[in-house]
Amino acid sequence: SVIVMKKKKKRMLAMDMWKKIQSN
Repeated sequence: SVIVMKKKKKRMLAMDMWKKIQSN
């Protein structure tokens, strides 16, 4: 469903942000 896709995208973005924060 579309809702699941949106949740997955948000989770991926959050992981990306977290990795950027940790790499600094």
